[in-house]
This record gives sequence, C-alpha cells and structure tokens, in this order.
Amino acid sequence: MTGVVPLGISILRDVLHEDRVDAAIALISATLGVGGALGLPISALLTERSDWHMLFWVAAGLGAVVFVLVLTIVPVSVLRTAGRFDYPGAFGLAIGLVGILLAISRGNEWGWTSPPVLIAGLGGIAVLLLWGWYELRIAEPLLDLRVAARRPVLLTNIASIAMGFALFGSNVTYPQLLELPTQVGGFGLPLLTASLVVMPAGLVMMVLSPFSGKLARTVGPKLLLVLGAISLIAAYGFTLLLSAEVWQILVANLLVGAGIGFGYAAMPMLIMRSVPQTETGASNGLNALFRSLGTSSAAAVVGAVLASSTVMDGDTAVPSPNAFQTAFVLGARRRRDRDGGRPVHPAPRRSRGAASLAARVSARVLRAGRTGALRRIRRSRSGRLGSQASGLMRRDGLIRRAVLTSSEILQHDLR
Repeated sequence: MTGVVPLGISILRDVLHEDRVDAAIALISATLGVGGALGLPISALLTERSDWHMLFWVAAGLGAVVFVLVLTIVPVSVLRTAGRFDYPGAFGLAIGLVGILLAISRGNEWGWTSPPVLIAGLGGIAVLLLWGWYELRIAEPLLDLRVAARRPVLLTNIASIAMGFALFGSNVTYPQLLELPTQVGGFGLPLLTASLVVMPAGLVMMVLSPFSGKLARTVGPKLLLVLGAISLIAAYGFTLLLSAEVWQILVANLLVGAGIGFGYAAMPMLIMRSVPQTETGASNGLNALFRSLGTSSAAAVVGAVLASSTVMDGDTAVPSPNAFQTAFVLGARRRRDRDGGRPVHPAPRRSRGAASLAARVSARVLRAGRTGALRRIRRSRSGRLGSQASGLMRRDGLIRRAVLTSSEILQHDLR
C-alpha cells in the first residue's frame, strides 16, 4: 500500500485534466479508509468462523486480482524522463528504512536497549545518512533531496508522521477498549460488533472525498490539512472527556475519520504543488514512507504504553483504564482522572500530542504558502503579471484568514 497509492496519485497528474486532479487525489486517499472499513468486519467474520490464516489467503487473492486489473485498466503514464534508475539509491533507502522500522516495531518485544534493536535502529540511521550523502552527489538520484528539503514539502512530510501516528493510535486503542471485559473498564463487545463500531470512520473518509476535492480548489489544500488536524484534536479530546458509552467512542471515531480524510487528501496535493512533475512519484512515495513511519511509531509507542499499566482479568493481564487515557493523551494532550467512575476535568494543559503537532505544522505550511505568494507578487512588473498579482493577493487574504483562524483555535487549545 505504501508504494501503490503514491504511484496511483502520480499517474493522476499525467492522465487527468488539472481541474479533476484534486478530486481524484481525495478519492484515492479515501480508499485507504474504505479498505480498512470493509476489512474490519470481514476479518472479524473470518476470524470467528474460520482459521485466522485464511485472512492472508484472502489478501493474496485480492492482490492477484488487483495485479490483473492494473495491467488491463490503469492507463500507462505518458510522462517519460531520460536517465537511468538509481539502483544503489533504492537499495540503500530500503536497508535504512527496514532497519529503523524494525527497531520501532520490535523495540517493545525485544527491549529498547537490546543489541538487536540498537543495531537495527542505529544502523538504519547510519545507512540513511550515507544514502543522503550519496544522493546529493550523483547526477540522477532516486530522490532529489534538495526538492524534498523545500519548506512546504518538508513540513508536509513532518505533518504526515503526526497524521499517521494519530490514525494508528486510534486503530490500536479503540478496538481494544471496545472488546475488553466490563469488569476491567472495557465495554465487553464481541469482535464483530467492535469492528462495526470502528468501521464508520472509513466510510466518512469516502463520503468526504468529493467535498475534500472541492474544498481544496476553493481554499487550497493547506487549509484542508489544518482542518484535518483540528478534527483529530477534537476526536482525542472528546474521548478523554467522554468515553463511558459506546456511542461516544463511535462519535470520536467519526471525527478521526474526518480528520484523516481531510489530512490524507491534502498532503499529496501539497506535495504535487511543490515539486516538478518529474519528481511527483518519488516525492509522494517519500510522503507515504513518512506516514508509515508515523503508523509504525504509533504501534510501538501505544503498545508500550498499554503494556506498562495493566490489570488482571483472571490469569490474563490487560491494559488498565489509565493506560488508555495515557494513549489518548498522546493524540491530544489533556488529562482525565476518575473519581468513583465519573470523569473529573482538571485545568487543560499545553497540547503536545500527535494531532496538535499536525495542527501546528499545518499552520506553518499555511504561513509558508503565504510567504511564497507575497514573493511572487513583488516580482510582478507588467500589466499581465499585475492581474496575476491581484489574484494572488486575494488568495493571500484567504490564507491570512485561515492562519488567524487556526492560530485562534490552537491558542484556545494551549490555554
């Protein structure tokens, strides 16, 4: 999925009219959620009524069907660039990322200070540093790091880590909370029922995809990314304040779906507006890798948090309510204490979670776009460019209002 989705988005830029690209990007990004939404109940049914190994056979069969459909339906990209493929760069990037992701995903199981984790993590970082040195010195690199270091691209990739963390954090915590026995603070739902509660988040992503495309054409993808981050803050904040009923988990999950839908639709648009057309595939692939880094980090960090505070359910240790609260704080930093089973809300603290990080980075992306617009206005010297400058000024006004709005929301959250 990390490779297929960026390639599909890159092909859109080559074969579709520019007026249709934003809506198509939003639709493809939404399929990530829709696939998960449909996969949850189907996987639950297969697990309950068959062997769980059947899940992998079904996934393999679907992969074979998709392979045939790609060969027969997906148009061939008409964009061709001269040059050769950077095999050493691809090999080095793969080794570095595998080392880092292996350390993150297995750190809780093997021990964060164990030799295998340290070797994998530090070795992966060293390989990536050498890979970057190599890529900056060859004529035809796998990825132009100078393009990737541009402010809008860099900030978008940082926001991708936070978005991926917020998404997978909900995927780890909500199902477990729904399925845990009631005597240890859960809801005691069976696997299939819990999957149906979590499933609507993916459907929200699909429903919002046409609206995301229209909104991106109207106000730009930068504001769309800010809206996604704000929705994630609202989701985790709502869960911290209200999580005593199943419908409250459902509402929070719907907000997560809206936030991820907006964010995942906006990020490829921001990347494609900031890089040359020849760099679209590589840049979107890097953005997908940053999202994967966020999801992998969420699996390791949230798993470690849930395992650090447990209660006994018979002979089995399960996460405690305090562990879930700490996991939600990682998404949006607020705290809720329990007093006789009823939530008590102390004074809010500074927000430092993944969703808040995404919001702050999104606001910086907005300001970067505003600065770029002002620079282009200053370079206008003719009547034709003057009319273009007035259009940029109008767009700059929209960006300024968006920055002020997001800043007010963030300041309220910080207070």
